[in-house]
Amino acid sequence: MTMSYSFTSQCQNEYKKLIKKFRSLETDIERFCKFTLKLEEDSGFPSTNKNYILLKEQVGVSVYKAKMPCATLRGNKFRVIYARHDDSIEIIFIELYIKSESDREDKQRVDGYLSNHTQ
Repeated sequence: MTMSYSFTSQCQNEYKKLIKKFRSLETDIERFCKFTLKLEEDSGFPSTNKNYILLKEQVGVSVYKAKMPCATLRGNKFRVIYARHDDSIEIIFIELYIKSESDREDKQRVDGYLSNHTQ
């Protein structure tokens, strides 16, 4: 089973800028999605993995923050904020940033996504 992914419009803009700098980003995201799917198939996700944190949860959707390895940066430098809907196997990227450029996620963006995507 493969997991598909998409971006919110804000995150799509970030992705377009970042992929110019970090050529491995597309492959890194695909690898991240495959790894995340495998983790979800195991019980106890995300509490069993220190690289994933459940940020917010409401009926039908959960938002996670995760560390994503980047081959170009040689390590866990990217942070991704993504949503998972209970009725889908798609990852929706809400925010993508480099740890050294931003300390925290954009809480307003996460709240905006959740208010637009509640069931």
